Amino acid sequence: MNTLLKFDKNKYEATIKSVTDFALNLVKASEEIEKLDAGKFEPKDLKDGNFTQRVLDYYKKEWSSNTAFKHITFEKYLQFIELDLTSLKLIQKHYNDTKDYVYSFYQKNDLYFNYCEYRNKEGLKGASSKVEIKILDMFELNRKSITVSLNEEYFKLYTTSKAQEEKIKEISTFIDLCKKFQMDYKAVKQALGEWVKELNYSLDSFEINYNHLLAKIK
Repeated sequence: MNTLLKFDKNKYEATIKSVTDFALNLVKASEEIEKLDAGKFEPKDLKDGNFTQRVLDYYKKEWSSNTAFKHITFEKYLQFIELDLTSLKLIQKHYNDTKDYVYSFYQKNDLYFNYCEYRNKEGLKGASSKVEIKILDMFELNRKSITVSLNEEYFKLYTTSKAQEEKIKEISTFIDLCKKFQMDYKAVKQALGEWVKELNYSLDSFEINYNHLLAKIK
């Protein structure tokens, strides 16, 4: 079984938040429609993004069924009742600007292969196929409660060979020896080169340059 190198928790949580914030527009729209006295809609029933149209349809029905207003146009009627759709239009824009967004992940080692797309095209030869997930399919709404579904594996990085694991052990052993013999930090850092991304000044901790590791050792 391959060894877990890294779990990008920050990126995972940021993605969860982005999806949650997007879904929250449906909750806000539901509340705003109710404030406008245009009926009650469950947030999950508003996914088509036609928030303002629902309000207009409601009041058009009110207008057409009320004989007292048969002598004025629908537009004049809206002015008469002072219908203000400003807030709802803004919510609708925020929602519709994102509702067609599709997340794309490599099935394994997405963090590395995303790096390869921009910095190391050769590394893409071993990439798995991508999974595409529509943002609309990434959450469930139960009234005003939002539950986001997102696989943590897309944010994890693994070794792909025994040789990579051996290299990590070699680096760790080397750093331990350098610390034991109180070697100069700059000399140690220079000796490690690109293999290490971060190295604590007291040599107590370090972070492997995972992109370099996966690119150089297969």
